[in-house]
Amino acid sequence: MTDIFREVDEALREDRVKAIWNRHGKLIIAGAVAIVVGTAAVVGWRSYSQSQAQSQTRALVDAQQQAAADPKNAASVYAAVAADSSADRAALARLLEARANLDAGKRDEAGKIYQQIAGDSGVNSVVRDLARLYSVMARLDDGDPAALNGELEPLAADGAPWRAEARELQGLLALRQKDTAKAREIFEALSKDPASSPGVRSRAEQLLSISSN
Repeated sequence: MTDIFREVDEALREDRVKAIWNRHGKLIIAGAVAIVVGTAAVVGWRSYSQSQAQSQTRALVDAQQQAAADPKNAASVYAAVAADSSADRAALARLLEARANLDAGKRDEAGKIYQQIAGDSGVNSVVRDLARLYSVMARLDDGDPAALNGELEPLAADGAPWRAEARELQGLLALRQKDTAKAREIFEALSKDPASSPGVRSRAEQLLSISSN
């Protein structure tokens, strides 16, 4: 990814953003989003673990180990856990199922899962919002920018649990649309936001450097 970022930096300086995005846009997004997804998953898992008894999380822990040993069947492993779990635990298992589908190139299947979780009023609101965030991530490289921004707006509001991650995606969308001024504004704000995680601030600084003249 370093060489790609360097080329983007040079392209921005030479006003060749469109050509570079066409060549490397998906890779740029994939690299950034993969890190965001990992961070969000850890936070989501921690939140769940703190609010549930250990016995209720054992099945998910076992499923993660099983999926790591057999990645090709990871989605079905998580689906089995979800089918035998209560609402919140099932939702987390399904988030992992969707992630496994994305890793296997099954984006449509993952998208359906995210939408189902996001629309389930029986699931904790933090997990529902995480599903909405993941849904946008899955479509970030080719989804309609206006529609994606509309979905991100409530997730990026002050006080929202995934506010920083949602604003990061807004910045990436701005970069995709060649709106470097807006992208820089977003990344600069994130880089100075003490409420954002160190990972978000670090990525914002890197992306700010890429999009600066």
